[in-house]
Amino acid sequence: GIHNVVFFVMLLRGITIGVVGAGSLDLALALGVPQNCLIAARGVGHVLSPALLSGLIGRVVWTGNSQLFLAVSLLLMAFSEVAMKANTSGAFGYVVFFLLGLATAMIDSTGDVVMMTAHREKCA
Repeated sequence: GIHNVVFFVMLLRGITIGVVGAGSLDLALALGVPQNCLIAARGVGHVLSPALLSGLIGRVVWTGNSQLFLAVSLLLMAFSEVAMKANTSGAFGYVVFFLLGLATAMIDSTGDVVMMTAHREKCA
């Protein structure tokens, strides 16, 4: 049930981050921006997402809409991946990497909350 879905979503997330990490050098060269700045933009999205969306994630889990929230997160991640390849602007590259970080943090946070909710007694 929950374990299989969360593990599959985390696998997709890991593959995406691995490919983006490896391909970010080519993107940085094509956009004319430093690679470390693109990765930093993703990191900022990854750090700010739980702080900005924690209330929403809590409501989503408690109302039973975590599947929809994870689906939206995966769609945002997919949009970011497609937009990376179609991108020709350095400024838009920062936005795309920020959105990718935001989406991955949404997936991580929601998956963690769902797992802890399902296994309350065993999470100590």
